[in-house]
Amino acid sequence: MTTLTTTEDTALFPEENTPYLHASLIKLEAIFNARHKTDHVFMNWWVGTFLMNIITLGIYPTYRFIRRVHIRNQHIQRTRAFYTTLSQIIPLLPQSAEKLTGQTKELLEDYDIRLESNEAVAMAKPLHWKPLAFAYGLMFVFGIVFYIIMIQLIMTSASAGHQPDPSFMKNQMASITPYSHLINLINFPFGIYWYYLLKRSMEDYPHMDKWEASLTYYLQPLLRQLSNNDNRISLPFEPQCERRNFWIFLLLLIPTLGINYLYIDYCCIHEAQRRFKESARVQYRILQTVKKLAGQSPDVEKPQ
Repeated sequence: MTTLTTTEDTALFPEENTPYLHASLIKLEAIFNARHKTDHVFMNWWVGTFLMNIITLGIYPTYRFIRRVHIRNQHIQRTRAFYTTLSQIIPLLPQSAEKLTGQTKELLEDYDIRLESNEAVAMAKPLHWKPLAFAYGLMFVFGIVFYIIMIQLIMTSASAGHQPDPSFMKNQMASITPYSHLINLINFPFGIYWYYLLKRSMEDYPHMDKWEASLTYYLQPLLRQLSNNDNRISLPFEPQCERRNFWIFLLLLIPTLGINYLYIDYCCIHEAQRRFKESARVQYRILQTVKKLAGQSPDVEKPQ
């Protein structure tokens, strides 16, 4: 069996590409279907921010933020895997043997360059969410211990048949205060890291939109030429995430009494959800088109 290493090799031996092509198409469809695990949809923002915040004593919004970082990592990795696998499939298509030349070949080369651009490689680096989860888990444990001590002090005073002694309570609180300061000192750098992750969440998805739109810009004419100039192939990617200045956001935090944070949080979550749907819509059309070119049934699970 000839080893397929370059575009020229794969175009010379189309009959030998079939096993590779089928295996790659199965992989591409599996990556597409993996969006159910990577492109997570949260509950209604208003319910999660206000109702669940009260019910969980502030735990849910923190969990949601950390979960968003994890989802961001998975979504970007899956999206890059989809377009990387697609780049490997195109030279294996039967039509590539005679049509992957000249302008068509240049389109594929431009696509590959954009696929491995410095911006794309930088975005693909995962953000570390576990240190943040540990820090806030530590704060949560300390809070539980604090409330348990307070309840025990009140119950001890009540069992003695008199009202809680303010001076006694004050002394007990003073004994806990150094530990509280230590926890705050430990968590201070993690608070800075929180805002770094928020900055990345405001920047990465708009960059991802721009990157995926640039890929489809090359893919649309490329797939049309492989399909005998079929103009029905349309792959317009509509960016869903607005670019916002993080430093202006920080400056507005104090004047708006934190309301600006709620606004940014709302926008980031809703725009990410819209981006997941738009990305799935375009990838669905790409997968259908490539399967048709490969002579397979274009039946693919349509995204909701």
